[in-house]
Amino acid sequence: MSERRIEGRARGNRGRLFADRSGSVAIEFSIVFPMFAAILLAIVQLAIIYFAKAELISATQTVGRQVFTGNAATTEANFQTALCANLPVIIQCSGVMINLQPQASLSNVSTAPPALTYDGAGNVTNTFTYNPGTNSQVMVLQVMYQLPVVAGYLFDFASQSNGSILLVATYVFENEPQ
Repeated sequence: MSERRIEGRARGNRGRLFADRSGSVAIEFSIVFPMFAAILLAIVQLAIIYFAKAELISATQTVGRQVFTGNAATTEANFQTALCANLPVIIQCSGVMINLQPQASLSNVSTAPPALTYDGAGNVTNTFTYNPGTNSQVMVLQVMYQLPVVAGYLFDFASQSNGSILLVATYVFENEPQ
């Protein structure tokens, strides 16, 4: 065989090798799919977080109105029952934390969320106050919930050491005078 013929055959094999595209879609899909799935997971997780936050705020305002009109439950358990009746299914009533405190004046109000502390088992050890106050008293109602996040470690959504995000709904008002 002549050198030309061998060289032509080699060139033809190389050309066929680079022209053969079978399997390229599978390879491209395997490269792109993890990024697509991660972005989709992040979008769903953010939607759940915003929905839960909006519903927590709505429920807090609803039960907060009962406090400032003087129709609030006298015990924290009854107040939590009224609150839980307004919460969506994704918020577990047993995980809701309530902090209702009177303030000296409106200028002294702090709406910063509390720093949570945990025991060895990951349970919150903070103690919160339930005090519906008296007539014409400035009040701060904070309702907190630790929402577990699926994509917490992947996108740093988790704000708590136990892999959840702390949702806080704060409602500041003045009790009605009687």
